[in-house]
Amino acid sequence: MMNAGNIVCSTTFCLLVISKAHCQWFSAADLNDPLAFEEKFVARLKYGQMESRQILERLNGKTLLFELFSNPTSSGNESDCQRSFTKLKDDYKRKERYALRVADSWGKIGSGIELGNRQWMGRYYECLNIQTSQFSGKYFSVTLDIKSRFTLGQGIVVGVCLPNSCSTNQSETIIEQLFNTTAFTLYSPHQPSTYTSLDIATIVIISLLGCLLIVATVYELYLKNLPSINNYGLMEPTRAGRLSGKALFSRILLSFSVKKNTDALLDTSRKVGNINVLHGLRFFSMSWIILAHTFAYGANYIDNGIDAARYFITHWSFEVIGNGGYSVDTFFFLSGLLGAFVGLKEMRRRDGKIYVLVMYGYRYLRLTPPYALCVLIMASLYGKFGDGPFWSNVSKSYRDGCQAYWWTNLLYINNMYPWNLNIGCFGWSWYLANDMQFFLFLPILLYLMRRRPLVGAIVTNIFVLLSMIASGVISYHYKKQPSAFGRGMSSYTAVHTTSLTEHNLDQNLEPNATFLFSQTSLRDGHKPSGWFWSDLYTKPWSRMGPYFVGVFTGLIMHTFNRTVTMKKVLIPLGWMMTFATGLALVYGLFSHIAKGLNFNLHVAAFYNATCRPVWGYCLMWIVIACEAGYGGPITHLLSWKALIPLSRLTYCAYLVHPMILIWMYGIMETTFHFGVPLLSILYGGVLLLSYGVAFVLSVSIEMPMIGVTKILFGKVHQPQSPDLHRQYDRAESDETNPNSDTSREDQ
Repeated sequence: MMNAGNIVCSTTFCLLVISKAHCQWFSAADLNDPLAFEEKFVARLKYGQMESRQILERLNGKTLLFELFSNPTSSGNESDCQRSFTKLKDDYKRKERYALRVADSWGKIGSGIELGNRQWMGRYYECLNIQTSQFSGKYFSVTLDIKSRFTLGQGIVVGVCLPNSCSTNQSETIIEQLFNTTAFTLYSPHQPSTYTSLDIATIVIISLLGCLLIVATVYELYLKNLPSINNYGLMEPTRAGRLSGKALFSRILLSFSVKKNTDALLDTSRKVGNINVLHGLRFFSMSWIILAHTFAYGANYIDNGIDAARYFITHWSFEVIGNGGYSVDTFFFLSGLLGAFVGLKEMRRRDGKIYVLVMYGYRYLRLTPPYALCVLIMASLYGKFGDGPFWSNVSKSYRDGCQAYWWTNLLYINNMYPWNLNIGCFGWSWYLANDMQFFLFLPILLYLMRRRPLVGAIVTNIFVLLSMIASGVISYHYKKQPSAFGRGMSSYTAVHTTSLTEHNLDQNLEPNATFLFSQTSLRDGHKPSGWFWSDLYTKPWSRMGPYFVGVFTGLIMHTFNRTVTMKKVLIPLGWMMTFATGLALVYGLFSHIAKGLNFNLHVAAFYNATCRPVWGYCLMWIVIACEAGYGGPITHLLSWKALIPLSRLTYCAYLVHPMILIWMYGIMETTFHFGVPLLSILYGGVLLLSYGVAFVLSVSIEMPMIGVTKILFGKVHQPQSPDLHRQYDRAESDETNPNSDTSREDQ
């Protein structure tokens, strides 16, 4: 049986022989000129005159340590770096174990280049763990500027293991001589772990919060063992009918009790007057969001991007991933629905009065604390959570964005500034900014709907119409196709063409990274692909349609006390139209996607203008029909008691699940092979982990701050009973508060 040394030497020898083979299609000058090589490479490939073997001949041996040993770097007086290489060369020839491990840790050409395998990361931890008296490993990733269809426009990434004694300049010189090119970037992902003042401040804040949770929980257990709470003055009202200072402090402290908040979170009792089908809509929509993000965030880490692209354009079922954006529209709809329904109910209780500033302040304080904590962690400690060849660069990009633009998140303007959301903070929180901006209009609509319901209904639908007009005009002016077409064309191009310039594609088209969410418009004069994201996907004028459809639905539910009587003949017709329309929105574009076709500009503009409001009207039917008793098994499923606690966690799950996905993929040592079964299993794990972390975040900060906010805004008055057990062992209904529409559903 061959030992490890023989295997390495045999592989090295064979690949070295290939690398020295004569290439009939290219001259020596071409091989040393990446641009000239690429030009001829694409030309040969386009006309079928070049085999994939020849790109291997371009790269084979360049990634092998043997070639470096054959031509060691020399710079006059030997430095520590040079001496390490000289020693390594001799030890490799003697088959010393550490030298073989160095060679083994280097990235090497793998199979599947024609399928998009362009990242040969080697073995990061194997390199770093080589610590001997002769050699100390330092890992680098080298990105070679060699672009083709097979590299999907992104170049080749190779992991290399160099002596730790080499400086950055020495390492660059080594790589330049090894690969015979200066068209590369060198990056060392392993950086010394240091704690900044912001890191320490974050640790202190989290520690203080943890201590507060412990104290509050112990305090509640202590109070429950007292024979009479009122004897201690904890529930004593003042002359004005308010709680005394001691009782107020007690209630604020008890808001942080883990036991009380856990009991409230897990309470599955249905409250009278609530719209119970919303629990199922929240949970299933959040599950859909996590599903789409599991596939999208993993696209940068797969080694067969062409396979993934081919799957996307040949399986209609995969459209549920490509059109996952409708799940976000569901939450816009739910937020508008509850804002109107609860607000109108509270205005009726208050004889038509509405406190606008109180609504704004209450909402801000309910949403912001868990959001701000996540932003703080992303800007500080997040990079300490992992390691690997990808992690340092990935976590740094998010950390830098949050350190620079955290204030835009706290002001809820991060969907507007910076315009390029890729450099901002907490990119997925564009939803929260939009929803907060929509909420600013809600008091005006509530006032109109309370005083003049018909006028309020008309104005609300005018907002929907304005959203459609804005989306259509922007789409037509900038020549935007539906987002699914952008993803489909990226995939179609990667599978069926051999040139990155065909079909007027963006020069920066990156199917491997963006085939799931690329927004290329594929028209002359169009903006870069990311502008769909900036112009249409994340802006309030394009996303407010479903929100105001929800507001209109809330008015209907309030006016008819949640029960709208319908003629029997309309019920099956309504359900058929709803299902047909919803399925058409999600799956109806597949025939065009499979063929790489586009709409003409007028049809594309009409689709972009109407698709999201129409989705909102489909949801309106589901809610009204189910609450009126016409939903049958759908009502039972969406109102299932087991979904109530999960629906309460959706806000925190939305905040944390991308952090989990970024971490999960970012700490990988190598790329992985795309496959639906594998990603489905990963999705199940991410779903469970997201809700687990969401539970911790909700119990520790979201629910405590909701309790404190209610107290500060006078929601807690003199109790009807002095029994602390009844006061705190049951959750308050989310929908008995005039501004509670954002406590659970805002995703």
